[in-house]
Amino acid sequence: MYKLNLILLFLLSFTFCNSQENLDIDFYDENEKNNVFAFVGELISIEEFDPNTPKEEKTEIDSLTGYITIHKNPIVMDRAFKLKYKVLKNLYNNLKTDTIEFLAYDHYGIPRFSEFKNVILYISKSQNGDYFFHQKYQYNEFYKSKNNEWVGLLNFGSVSRIESASKLNLKKIKLNKAANIDLKGYSKSDIELLYPKPFYKIKGDVAIPKLGISINDLIDYKVKSILENNSVLSKQ
Repeated sequence: MYKLNLILLFLLSFTFCNSQENLDIDFYDENEKNNVFAFVGELISIEEFDPNTPKEEKTEIDSLTGYITIHKNPIVMDRAFKLKYKVLKNLYNNLKTDTIEFLAYDHYGIPRFSEFKNVILYISKSQNGDYFFHQKYQYNEFYKSKNNEWVGLLNFGSVSRIESASKLNLKKIKLNKAANIDLKGYSKSDIELLYPKPFYKIKGDVAIPKLGISINDLIDYKVKSILENNSVLSKQ
């Protein structure tokens, strides 16, 4: 049932994409003390797996009282995926490889970032260094505006994110229709949190991006946010 190979599903669903041709983003930053990697990636494969496969439980017996303690594995409530991406452009820290594999967990289902052909992703290395994992829900769409400038779109979902984004150095943007979002099936409350004004203009069942952010400002903002929310990511 698990280990569902979803490659064909996603190869057929790349309707919202950026062309990797002329990916001339003139930005790169580095701080090897920070366990965060930001890169432009292109999906190669995605495979779902069961994060709750049986593992050996640890049993401890107190030598004085004989009391038995059983340490059970925590149950993961998210769906879990193994992904492989082509590294098109390192933006923060260098992965030093042209392809990367990592794990992603998503409470709502298939990670939305996998819908995009090219997307900015944020990953970190596990504490023991054995694998990479995706910073949960952290990704950004990016497009070349009509004035020939690369810009990123911010992700929302909460009032605090909207308020935080409102303080950034934003710019008015005009993008091709490929960047528009089909809102059919979204509730009014979801639209207000996911595609809020003035970042988007709602026209019928479509959300049109109106405010974006430069790639360098975007990466600076995202890396700082990730580090603030995950203090363990700073390498000792």
